[in-house]
Amino acid sequence: DGMIYVGSYAPYGELGGAMGVFDPVAGQVVENYRHLIPNQSICALAYDAESGLVFGGSSIAGGGGTTPSEKEAAFFVWDPVEKRIVRQMVAVAGDTTTPAMAVAQGKVFVVTRPSNSLSVYDIASGEMVDHRPIEHGSVVDVCLGLHTDGMLYALTNNAVIRIDPATHEVTKMASWDRGVRCGWAMSEEGIYFASGVHLIRWEWPEQAG
Repeated sequence: DGMIYVGSYAPYGELGGAMGVFDPVAGQVVENYRHLIPNQSICALAYDAESGLVFGGSSIAGGGGTTPSEKEAAFFVWDPVEKRIVRQMVAVAGDTTTPAMAVAQGKVFVVTRPSNSLSVYDIASGEMVDHRPIEHGSVVDVCLGLHTDGMLYALTNNAVIRIDPATHEVTKMASWDRGVRCGWAMSEEGIYFASGVHLIRWEWPEQAG
């Protein structure tokens, strides 16, 4: 609908973040849903153009100086026409935050911590169809995306990984032992991330050398 959906953590000393809807033409927030998941922050969002649905993940963490009141992070499906959550569940029991999420091939790929698991939600059936560990480091916040080659790529704290949307297989593409501090930018040249004070680019394998 031409809008930008933004998740947020709660202010200092408070629980319960929000999902805001920003109109880039008007230059302002036109909808704001505080406590969409009660007492939790909204830290991951993804959109599926085919179904028109927005998918989200929460964190039990609140603003600075707070103690979480909830025990598990939530995965939810938001209908932007009806303006309500139409489905909600826990992706992995005991996990407390959702650092990254992306849509590919009619499925939502959801990363949760501290188990560092990949969960796969089938949009048509409305069910989680797969859960598997990510064994190549802890996925960095907001560092998962779909490339033009049809594969999903992500950053962990020490590697670049690829996820096959068809098989859900997770493959380590490269190691970076000096540590991945944050990201994320993905282009036809490669994937960019920060390591300490340095900006690093991992080139696509066919471009290396």
